Amino acid sequence: MNQGFVGKSIFSTVVDDGICDCCDGSDEGSTSCPNTCLAEGKAERDIIIAEADKHVTGAVLKNEWIAQSSISKREVAATHVKLQAKVDPLKEIVEELDARKTVAEMRENVEIERRKLETERKECEIYSAVITAVQIISDPNATMPEGWNTETDGAWEAPKIHNPEYTSQCKEFKEEVAKVEAEAKAKVDKAAADQASATATAATDATAEKPAEESLNANERHALAAEPAKIEEINANERHALPAASLIPDDTVPPPPPPPPPPPVEKYEDEEAKAIRAEHTTKKADLTKAEKEANEVKDILDQDYGPDDAFYKLRESCVELQLNQYKYTVCPFKDVKQDGTLLGKWNSWAEPHNVMHFKDGQNCWNIGTAALPPPLDV
Repeated sequence: MNQGFVGKSIFSTVVDDGICDCCDGSDEGSTSCPNTCLAEGKAERDIIIAEADKHVTGAVLKNEWIAQSSISKREVAATHVKLQAKVDPLKEIVEELDARKTVAEMRENVEIERRKLETERKECEIYSAVITAVQIISDPNATMPEGWNTETDGAWEAPKIHNPEYTSQCKEFKEEVAKVEAEAKAKVDKAAADQASATATAATDATAEKPAEESLNANERHALAAEPAKIEEINANERHALPAASLIPDDTVPPPPPPPPPPPVEKYEDEEAKAIRAEHTTKKADLTKAEKEANEVKDILDQDYGPDDAFYKLRESCVELQLNQYKYTVCPFKDVKQDGTLLGKWNSWAEPHNVMHFKDGQNCWNIGTAALPPPLDV
């Protein structure tokens, strides 16, 4: 029977054999056995009592945590209300500024376009004088009307026409003039050289005193005399097809003047739009910050902390565990790390809220994504 301890089964052959097999002596009828059940059961009872004390202590602590969690979550909820109270008005302000900014920037863009067109108009006015000078010419085919009297009617001018071939005409004219001038210069240079040679070998002073042109033969003198006339003939033929202003005294045609540099582009910024943009940027940043803070607090409130939020207190601390050369850090509802390696982020509970699951750890080069092989028991 072993009252005060645990029951025991014995063979019938050992009953009443003079040996006390049971701690209370119930196996011996004629032999007096001391009752040692209380002494033998003490160790077992101490273990049971210690385990019961743990459960009692745990229950008390759990109730305390639940009470504290209730208070803490109310405080967090109040914080969220305050933060959300900042978010809502900021949203309205940003939405209003969005609308105002849109309108102000539309006006600004219209003004920018207007200024761009005005700049282009001014550029056109600047270039128009150049365009007119090189492309509008007197009609070479026009003739003075019959009966025109220059004394009474004044000087007659041919009507103006557009000259689309100005550039090619001007180029051909210049090239022809340059060719004739080059040929003339070559002949003059040769004549000068011949003159110098003749002077050096002259036998009489009379020969040395003759002008260089007289020392040339008759054909050379005729050719030299004809060169200015030939140039003048080209000028005369081309003058009617080119603007008078394009000819200079030495009968060469200068290139058209380069277009003036465009006016500097003034970057326009509407003052009202600028002020609204600045205010919008500031308020938008304030809203982003307020929303981030409010969402972080809301995530705390929405987390599953078990029945009656009993494990809410665990989110406030981390537990460290040293295993061999590795140190593990467990932060409930956040993450688990092995030294500096992320083993996993908080994922979920396993029912009935006694096992925590962490996942999506760091990618390790030799094993892939790090993970916690066994879930953590709470």
